[in-house]
Parts: sequence; C-alpha cells; structure tokens
Amino acid sequence: MPEAAKQVILDIANAAFVSGMSAAMFVGAFLMFSASLLALAILPNRVQRPDSELSGEPQLTPAPAAGD
Repeated sequence: MPEAAKQVILDIANAAFVSGMSAAMFVGAFLMFSASLLALAILPNRVQRPDSELSGEPQLTPAPAAGD
C-alpha cells in the first residue's frame, strides 16, 4: 500500500475516533448533570436521625458468632 494512502486512512481513523469520543463525552456529561439535578430534587435537605441517636442511650445488639 502506498504511503500516501496509509496516511489518508490514518488521518480519517484519527478524526473518526476524536469525533466519536467528543460525542460520547458530551452524552456522559449530560447524563451526569441530569442525574445530579435529579438527586438534588429527590434527596432531602436535612439528615433525619433515628430516635435512638437523639436519646443519648446506646443500643447494643449482639451479633451472632459466625464460625464452623
């Protein structure tokens, strides 16, 4: 294959790769921005603590032993 043809094919492949990556990055950025807006709208503004944490008394629950 002639060198000129190799260079043309290489240039076209590089341009296609960069074009595809640009489109993929824009789609990914749009999805991340949309997800952040959705999380901002859905998640509550404040953390709601359980009643046991507010009373000041620790609640200990023993865990079963795992073994053979």
